[in-house]
Amino acid sequence: MEPKLRPSSKVAKGPVATWPKFIGRLRRIRYTEASEIQARKRSLISAQHMTLDVPIRVRYAETDAMGVAYHGHYFTWFEVARVELMRALGLRYRDLEAEGIYLPVVECRAQFLSAARYDAALQIRTALMAATRAKIVFGYEVRDSEASTPLLARGQTTHAFTGRQGRATRLPQTHPLWQGMRQAAYLPEFVSFA
Repeated sequence: MEPKLRPSSKVAKGPVATWPKFIGRLRRIRYTEASEIQARKRSLISAQHMTLDVPIRVRYAETDAMGVAYHGHYFTWFEVARVELMRALGLRYRDLEAEGIYLPVVECRAQFLSAARYDAALQIRTALMAATRAKIVFGYEVRDSEASTPLLARGQTTHAFTGRQGRATRLPQTHPLWQGMRQAAYLPEFVSFA
């Protein structure tokens, strides 16, 4: 016959009873602080803001029968702005690919607030939102410089660093792209998909 466990009639009171709770809370605090420190090390948050505005005019071929720009073209405009921002950082995609570094899109999002119409003069603003040595996140805003409601859309793309075979890789800290990204900006108010 197995002995039955009974609750003890002696219950610890006073400071001794609070030690396990305190130690558990202290461990959680230390873990939280450590994870935040690691996140800060991985993320490139800089006080210097770097954005780039790229002008684009909506072409007739990019619209439907109502003269409204097709939603798929926004991602093409994002790519144009992203390439120009990379060029402003001192690197071209062509040079990265020659080195065997590729940046495939692993996630993309867009939020459409208003329609872009045929022949509208747009400004595609792009910024480096966050980066680690394994991935990079760009944010975008599409603005109409001639409309009463200038903000038309917001977007975000996440890219992973891969090698020639498509396997994930880490960007070396000595790479010029890493150095350029360290100087680029993080704008928390720029794009939010919470």
